Amino acid sequence: MSSLQCQRSQNRQPANGPPLPACRPPALHRIAEVRREQQISTRAMAHRMNTTVAVVDRQQVATCDLTLSDLYKWQAALDVPVADLLVEPDLDLSPCVRRRAELLKVMKTVRLMEHHTEEGTVRSLLRQLRDQLTATMPELKHVEAWPKVGQRRSANEIAPIEERLVPAWLVDGE
Repeated sequence: MSSLQCQRSQNRQPANGPPLPACRPPALHRIAEVRREQQISTRAMAHRMNTTVAVVDRQQVATCDLTLSDLYKWQAALDVPVADLLVEPDLDLSPCVRRRAELLKVMKTVRLMEHHTEEGTVRSLLRQLRDQLTATMPELKHVEAWPKVGQRRSANEIAPIEERLVPAWLVDGE
């Protein structure tokens, strides 16, 4: 999701209830943190890098997308390996993507419940919930219920794949 799309989704807050979490761009580097660890002022960094304090201030913001040449200038000025300036990628989902995934799961569950509920109060409540979810995230309008994959096995049954023999070469590593 681009930062512009992320900003747009932030503006679509629900009418009632708690606000949805804000989506922030990911940190790309930890230059400011390394500079502070070394107790170097921004003015001294600007002098070391032969640039202005304004450029140093802008580039050390963790979300600033630096060119490789700028990154190597920081590496030389701080006298650290480039790897020490980079942020490890976050393997967890961003707050925006996580929120969207959670809303998608809820909508699939609502649609499934609608298929299995007769007319009445519960069905009316499900319609309200569906409408509220769609108001929060319009792209949920066309989401279908969870697919029915087949019959579930009991705890004592084994899956067909578990009945297959494993080739000896796979186990022995030959």
